Amino acid sequence: MRRDEITDAPPPLAGARVLVVEDDFVVRLEIETVLGRAGASVRGCGSVAQALAAIDTAKFDVAVLDVRLCRETITPVARKLEQIGTPFLFYTGTEQTATLEWPEARVIAKPAAPAVLIDAVLEALRRSAV
Repeated sequence: MRRDEITDAPPPLAGARVLVVEDDFVVRLEIETVLGRAGASVRGCGSVAQALAAIDTAKFDVAVLDVRLCRETITPVARKLEQIGTPFLFYTGTEQTATLEWPEARVIAKPAAPAVLIDAVLEALRRSAV
């Protein structure tokens, strides 16, 4: 890249507050890293209880949710986010029965390229701004 091609454009997710709920630590760290490098402020949670507590104490612009967390489903978290008007998308490698309640929510299959995840978060943010 030539020096004159470098821009001062902000990262695509600059200023976005993102909740990530994923029980696999390595996968959660990867998601947090990808979104953080894209400019987001990310809060990661590994359980339904942690996610519900985070929602009670902080405001998020969007959430990235795994469908299954150990023996639990993400349903209570998705319902609470819906109740308060926070958009979310599902990032899952398992069955998608929990997603049937939210047919408009985007479902990303694990693993996904970083650009796919960033684009999905941007799309969710745009939809909520309308």
